Amino acid sequence: MDSRVERELICEYFNAGFEYLEILGFLELHGIFISYSTLLRRLKDYDLKRRNNNFQETAIERIWEILRGPSALAGYRAIWHTLRLEGIHVHSIRVQNQDDEICQL
Repeated sequence: MDSRVERELICEYFNAGFEYLEILGFLELHGIFISYSTLLRRLKDYDLKRRNNNFQETAIERIWEILRGPSALAGYRAIWHTLRLEGIHVHSIRVQNQDDEICQL
């Protein structure tokens, strides 16, 4: 299997929000057999992280953009889902807090 294909699959499943064991299961469906530790190493090599302070700031800015746009009436779950589809992973509580903060303004 081509390493480029492997990288694309790992990135796709990671950005879709799947957990590591689920990613390993999907990779096996594609004929890619790697261990848990190898997956963690590849994620590190590809600079894929679940938490990053700069990334959190970007997520907060994007939440504000969504709430100022046509999705202003969307609930925090819809906003959280939109962020995940865009590859921005943030806790739903963080989205809810930002939504509440805007509602108070």
